[in-house]
Amino acid sequence: MAITFRPTLSGIYQPQLDPQACNGCGACVAICPVSAIKAENHHAH
Repeated sequence: MAITFRPTLSGIYQPQLDPQACNGCGACVAICPVSAIKAENHHAH
């Protein structure tokens, strides 16, 4: 999976995107609860 969520010191989980693992499927865009991820040219940003 290209995206993982890791806890910060405050306990809030932050997404981390692995560009090498991204296949442009858009799954991370669809599940992001705050619409913070965009996919352009089949790559997440």
